[in-house]
Amino acid sequence: MDISLQFWGRIFHLIFSDSSTLKVKSGDKILESSSFKIDYKIGCIIKDEFMTLSCVEVGRFVNNAKVRDDHHKLLLEGKNIINNIIKKFQFIDPKCIPIFNLQICGMKGDFIEIILGNKKEYIAHRPLNRLRVPLFCHDHKVIDTFLRQLTYYKNHLEDLCYNINQMINENDDKRASFSKTLDVNNFKPPNFLDWIDDDVKRL
Repeated sequence: MDISLQFWGRIFHLIFSDSSTLKVKSGDKILESSSFKIDYKIGCIIKDEFMTLSCVEVGRFVNNAKVRDDHHKLLLEGKNIINNIIKKFQFIDPKCIPIFNLQICGMKGDFIEIILGNKKEYIAHRPLNRLRVPLFCHDHKVIDTFLRQLTYYKNHLEDLCYNINQMINENDDKRASFSKTLDVNNFKPPNFLDWIDDDVKRL
């Protein structure tokens, strides 16, 4: 196995192993509803099914073409994750589900946040400074920043999982309350299905 994958695999195990909600899947996993192969996908169980909330690409060979390709793929993967969530739960406001993906090149990494801000308008930016692996055990500042960024990433995904489940439960409660007094068929929650762009190859 590539040494970069070995190193980062251990890092992800250490960061996510104590999470009661998040699960990490590794080894050229294919993202739901697309043909993309990815190194790691991180998600949680929602309605008894695994749902991907984040993707990680680890650059085995660091060159400009590989960096561009991985960056492009992570943007499309972020778009696809949002689409999958909205297709399954059309009442979830896309603006409430920012997706964090992580692109790693050797001992450095960049977080990429993708959000659907309006109808078919996917926005991407870097929410954090570059992730840098500490090269020396005495470099306490770099170590502290490295751990803080990874912890922030983990907390963001745990919050995202919690918020999605909360929105689903609230919708189910409203539907149940509505059915006690009125015809449940008249219950019309928000529907954001027309916001998404189904072309998974287009940014």
